[in-house]
This record gives sequence, structure tokens and C-alpha cells, in this order.
Amino acid sequence: GRRPGFEKKVRLDESVFDALQTAAKDVLGCSADVVWLTAVVGSLLRLFPSEQRIALILKCACRDGPDQNTMVGFLSEQRVISIDCGDNRRATLLDIACRLEQARRHRAWRAPQPYEAAICVYVNIVGSVSEGLPLGCCQVCRQTGGSSGSTDAWAHLNLRIDQLAANRWDFRIIHWDKAWGWHWGDYFISVLGAVIADMAECPLAPLVPAPAPAWRVLRMQGEGLAAAKRKEPPEG
Repeated sequence: GRRPGFEKKVRLDESVFDALQTAAKDVLGCSADVVWLTAVVGSLLRLFPSEQRIALILKCACRDGPDQNTMVGFLSEQRVISIDCGDNRRATLLDIACRLEQARRHRAWRAPQPYEAAICVYVNIVGSVSEGLPLGCCQVCRQTGGSSGSTDAWAHLNLRIDQLAANRWDFRIIHWDKAWGWHWGDYFISVLGAVIADMAECPLAPLVPAPAPAWRVLRMQGEGLAAAKRKEPPEG
């Protein structure tokens, strides 16, 4: 139900979108929505390593019943998908992607129970229509302003991901539970970027502990040395 929460304005670097596209097309071989959901679930399991199950609520088209795919109209509803990973020290990002892809393909979701939405992670992914429209038209999407501060929360975490172009997205944290603390938003974005990089580089590595490719370690060491040199007082 309703409770105190926080919201945060997020701006992801273009390199994150490049890694996301590489993971979707060249590594995992899945759609953009599956790779985004994999990144979100993987990030949460790393931030909460004792958890073995993440319950997602997705905004889905109402086409689950027989012959419902012939309906005309903008119809959508909330659906629950539960991702069970077991031991996070053995589960991989590829495992999560396969479970999500299978659930999405077979529409293996259900309507939420009363009050269940309050203990789930709400994710709304909105793709753009970049081609196929009459007269060569395309959908024009604008990036939202967003804000950071206190707000009301209705779920553990609420995310909205809008596609602005073929390889550009607007990622918004609508709210998260205040009990997690204000700095949790920074931790989540940092882990999300690392998980997206891992999907492109090492999707078969265990979720916990986070893998550390050699080039990433060297880069972090180099950045640390550069920061230390900037802090050194001038000689003489």
C-alpha cells in the first residue's frame, strides 16, 4: 500500500545503451524488454544477495485468452512474473534471461492478488514505433525532466523505461521504499550499469559475488591512481 518513498532523476550514459544492445543482439539473443528485465532482476539480486526470488509486475497487453489477439484497442493490464534463481552463487544472468524469455513467450503470468502489488517490483517498458508506419512516419518521443526527492511509494520499486530511439532510452525511478534509504538509488544505478556490462561480457559468471574482468580492475586502479595524484599537494 501507500507508504513514504523516494524518487530519483536518472541519466544513463550512451555507453550503457551500447552495452545493452550488444547483450541483446550479439550475446543473449533476446528482445530489448527481456534484456532490460534481466538487468533489473540481476541488479536486485546483487543488492539483496539473500533473496532467491524476485516478483515483478509488468504492464502487458491483454491478449492472454483464446482469440484475444484479434481485438483492436489499446488494452493493457498488470501481470505478475516470479523469477526464482535459487542459489545466487550459482545462478547467472543467462539463467535469468532464459526464465524471462520463456515466461514472456508462453505468457506464463497471472493477475496480481489483492495487495500483492505492494510487495512487488513494478516495471513498465514502453517501446517506440520507429518503423512500419504509413508515409514513412515514426513515433517522436521526448525525454522527461524527472526530479529527485521524497514522494509516495506504492511498491518496493517502480521503474518506467521509455524507448526514445533505436538505441536510446529514458530510464526513470518513479519511486522506491523509503525503508531502503536515500542512497539506495545511487547504489542501484551503479549496480545496474555493472550488470548491463556483465550481460555483454560475462553472462555465464555467477551473480554473487560480482565478476571483476581484468580490464575493469585495471581501469579502476588507473582511476584511483589519477584521483590520488590530483589530491597530492604541489612540491616546493
